[in-house]
Amino acid sequence: MTDRTLKGKVSKLRELQTEIDAMTAQAESLKDAIKAEMIIRAVDELEAAGNLVKWKPIVSSRFDTKGFKAAHSGLYAQFIQQTETRRFTVVPV
Repeated sequence: MTDRTLKGKVSKLRELQTEIDAMTAQAESLKDAIKAEMIIRAVDELEAAGNLVKWKPIVSSRFDTKGFKAAHSGLYAQFIQQTETRRFTVVPV
């Protein structure tokens, strides 16, 4: 890939990411407005525009790693597994 092609791809990526971020913000705003209406109506499901909108509580159980580490640091250390990931970022210079 030439430097010119690479620059074009990075520029296009930044442009698309900006559009994605703007649309994500719009979508979150619409979700918040719908949730507010659901609170006013005191419902966790409603039909609108041929869609069923659900906003229900979900209960989950998660392991408290910080608490376990504080209480059992030696045992915690025995079961630590390191993982490696790569993060892709584009930062303007």
